[in-house]
Amino acid sequence: MGTSTLGIITANYTRKDLGSLVDSRTVATIPFGGRYRLIDFPLSNYVNSGITTVGLITPYYYRSIMDHVGAGKPWELARKIGGLFVLPGTVFGEREEGARFLLRDLIINRKIIDRSHAKYVLLCDTSTVMNCDFREFINAHAESGCPISLMYKNEPGRTNRSYLKIKKNGQLDEIVTGDPKAKNLFMGCFVIDREMLIRIMDWYRAIDNNDIIHILSQNLSKFKINTYEYKSYAAIIDSVSDYKKASQELLLKEVRQELFEKDAQIYTKTQDEAPTIYRPGSNVKKSLVAAGCVIEGTVENSIIFRSTHIKKGAIVKNSIVMQKATIETNAVVINAILDKFVHVGRKAHIEGGDDRPVVIGKDEII
Repeated sequence: MGTSTLGIITANYTRKDLGSLVDSRTVATIPFGGRYRLIDFPLSNYVNSGITTVGLITPYYYRSIMDHVGAGKPWELARKIGGLFVLPGTVFGEREEGARFLLRDLIINRKIIDRSHAKYVLLCDTSTVMNCDFREFINAHAESGCPISLMYKNEPGRTNRSYLKIKKNGQLDEIVTGDPKAKNLFMGCFVIDREMLIRIMDWYRAIDNNDIIHILSQNLSKFKINTYEYKSYAAIIDSVSDYKKASQELLLKEVRQELFEKDAQIYTKTQDEAPTIYRPGSNVKKSLVAAGCVIEGTVENSIIFRSTHIKKGAIVKNSIVMQKATIETNAVVINAILDKFVHVGRKAHIEGGDDRPVVIGKDEII
């Protein structure tokens, strides 16, 4: 089934609720889990599902994406037939809050769709952390007889996301936003017949600044749309609090098993580092610590990225500390997110709330 599917990842969008985490990078390249980036999850899911021709639509500031994905070698997408295609996105993508599947981005990259021999196109954003076998989704789409299928998960309570109202036969009835009673959360992933996608690009060319999901929601009478429920673990990262919650869920064994201990791996760019050193007197509890670190202080309920130095007497609790940070002697970091290369000075105190963590931007000195 994978060889009959073209994969497209849309990374040309932003989320203002992610604050300084996206000041110098796209949502796609936000670091996650000590060694990954968010884009690793859709890329790995495609490859593990046998989809080996993947288009990646990037924003105009694509440096961080290119630095991470390169030619796609870690995902075995650096190949002569198919492989990874890095595609330009429009400037409009960064201006339209909430849009993830801009029709304009697809139209300017239409050649990859026109020249493909695939029967289906599977589109995903980069905000969803999951380990998903898309073959089941594609098979369900093919069996439905509908030209479009949207993936959802039963997760109520997100007022700023799209939800699906579903008919008894499993087909889409309505797409809603801001309904507190809605429960079928759209997962930022859908499959569409390639010929139908081409028709949509032709039909709605005059309003190409719209998101495809918005077009579908405003013209439901014209489309027969199937829905597919995803029942395994997934985390959608739209805000700083989402990011902290999803990161700390990795400390749960059952979540790690869902994401990383399946036969299908999550691949990422390799960084060779020496093992982490735990100095005498260090105290680490319920935390994930990546390679290359030096731990001399106390770490609890936290995610520590590569090459971080936590010095003697320093305390880090309920926090995410990204790559190559330094936390000096007797500093305290609680309920915080420290971006790359942050330096926390001696005896400094940083503390946020459980749901409102303090975010320290990249390269900052505190």
